[in-house]
Amino acid sequence: MNKVAYQNTSQEPQYVGGFLIMPGDTREVYAHDVPGYTAIGVDQSQPVARHIVDVLSDGAEGDVLAAIPSLCDDDLIDLGEREQGGAARKSVLGAISEALLTRGQDKQNPSDEQKPPVEDQEPPVEAPAPIKAKK
Repeated sequence: MNKVAYQNTSQEPQYVGGFLIMPGDTREVYAHDVPGYTAIGVDQSQPVARHIVDVLSDGAEGDVLAAIPSLCDDDLIDLGEREQGGAARKSVLGAISEALLTRGQDKQNPSDEQKPPVEDQEPPVEAPAPIKAKK
C-alpha cells in the first residue's frame, strides 16, 4: 500500500486512518485513508465489481431464472426482497420461493443418500438376563 504526505491545514486536530495530525503538521498516511484522494494515472471510469444480486436484479428474466439454482440461501432471500421492491416479476418471485421451500424441506428431511447406512450403525444394546435368586 502506498503512503502519501497529508498536511493538516485546519485549526483543529484531524484523524486520518488512525493517525492524529495536529494543525500545521504533515504526516505520511495510507492513500486510501485520505478523504477525496484519487491516484494519478488510475482510470476511474472502470466499472466497480458488483455483487451477483445487484447484477441479477438489473438483468433479464431468463438470466435470473437460470442463476437461481446456483445462489446461496442468503442471496436468494436478498434477490427476492429486491425483486418485490422493484420489477416484481411473478415468474422470478415464484422460482425464488420454490427454491427456498425446496431447500428448507431438504434440510429438514435429508434424502436417503445423506442418511448413514444401516451397517455403520451400532446394534442396539440388549439388557442382561435377570439373575435368579437362590432359595
